[in-house]
Amino acid sequence: MSGGPCTTVVGVAADSRRSGLTEPPTMQFYVPLPQAPGWVAGRALFARAAPGAVRGLAGAVRREMQALDPGLPFVDVQPLAELLAPRLRTWRTGATLLTLFGLLALALAAVGIAATVAHAVAARRRELGVRLALGARPGELVGRIVGWALALAALGAAAGVALAALAGRYVGPLLFEVSPRDPWVAAAAVATVLLAALLASWLPGLAVRKIDPAVAMRAE
Repeated sequence: MSGGPCTTVVGVAADSRRSGLTEPPTMQFYVPLPQAPGWVAGRALFARAAPGAVRGLAGAVRREMQALDPGLPFVDVQPLAELLAPRLRTWRTGATLLTLFGLLALALAAVGIAATVAHAVAARRRELGVRLALGARPGELVGRIVGWALALAALGAAAGVALAALAGRYVGPLLFEVSPRDPWVAAAAVATVLLAALLASWLPGLAVRKIDPAVAMRAE
């Protein structure tokens, strides 16, 4: 502080949030309470405990605080997780709803891909039968069908990533400690969509193995 007494620095602390979970971390400094008499009001003591030992230490901390200052009218000992729970509840509820809607959208996309592939196989039954009769291997035909479905899914995923990037400025305030333009998040989303498309197209694509070339050509 300008004009104040010299102070010995004993360590460097990371930037932290002071009043809100969504505010950007700012530079903070910490001083002992005896050196800051004007800040005594609203004082709090943070005690770090081993995982699982928080509940057992609450009573002991309360007794020690009351013994140190019998004049305290009330000593509240509360785990930090419970103290922050009301502020996190909205974010957790939103994250849960978005996750459920995302899973629903993924399931609908998978069902749509499976139905499209099944329809394509049924519509091209005679063509596939001719290919089998001419020596094509069933595995090769299944691979082509799955590849076609993956190409369509990749185009849809690319369009989704582009739209997400454009909408990032509007979606950003709804996210907590996640950037709407995080490349790893986008890559994970694309990989999930492609995996769902692979599974959804592989199963109906296996119907090619059951096509009898003679029956398929004679049916036409």
